[in-house]
Amino acid sequence: MSNSFHFGLLGERVGYSLSPEIFDRIFCSDKVEGTFSVFDISGAELKSRMSELRQLDGFSVTIPHKERIIPYLDVIDDTAKKIGAVNSVAVKNGQLHGFNTDITGSIYPLIERRLQIKDVLIIGYGGAARAVIMGILENFNDCSITVTGRNYLTADGLTKDVIKSNMIATNRLKSIEISQLNDQSYDVAVNCTPVGNVNYIGEMPVPETYHLSQIQLCYDLNYKPVRTKFLECGIEAGCEVLNGVPMLIRQALESYSLWSGRNVNFERLYTELVSVYHGEIEGVI
Repeated sequence: MSNSFHFGLLGERVGYSLSPEIFDRIFCSDKVEGTFSVFDISGAELKSRMSELRQLDGFSVTIPHKERIIPYLDVIDDTAKKIGAVNSVAVKNGQLHGFNTDITGSIYPLIERRLQIKDVLIIGYGGAARAVIMGILENFNDCSITVTGRNYLTADGLTKDVIKSNMIATNRLKSIEISQLNDQSYDVAVNCTPVGNVNYIGEMPVPETYHLSQIQLCYDLNYKPVRTKFLECGIEAGCEVLNGVPMLIRQALESYSLWSGRNVNFERLYTELVSVYHGEIEGVI
């Protein structure tokens, strides 16, 4: 196996990504040479740009391509197939192998904090939402999940898809109109949409009439700005808050192992990287 790698990120309007910096630190820590490039590609360009991506050793996939990439893959593992979304692609002998590292990435910060979770609100219905739902179903046995979003039919479709493909979701998963968020309380509310990130700064993923004081932990998968409006409002309401940096780091480490074939000390690197990129953000756990 070569000790020089070329990885990348596939997405749209993702110039703000921390991934190049994070992978530079991973390369340095693992004592290998490598580069990490950002491929800002629209949906219309995706097919024509696939040949470039096949020249890499592996690449991450983010909004809005986690589901769009699937038809171009040669192999997709069972977990990613079950979720219906891919966020990590290993290139092996010119073939594209799809994985989903968002599950462990998104759930790890919750498990790490030993949270007691009974009721979760999922905001969104894309690939990230699917991964978070599966992670919660598999790791928090008695937890109930409510899915909502700006388009109720799409949110309800996601709910039905998960229930159909995963029997453990039966009676634990439901969807509601976002306008119905009135006085419901949740242990955790997870923003799985891009609403609030640098491309939608200052926007809220839930109606501002919904009182965030009814939530114990506001978890935003976005990480730029470090405090989205969702998290700022959560802090004002007295909630604990968590942004997407720990998830980004955890899934990056897992992807690195998949792409490089190298064994890495996940715990040491995770702790080191979180302390650099997340540990000093006041008010964000």
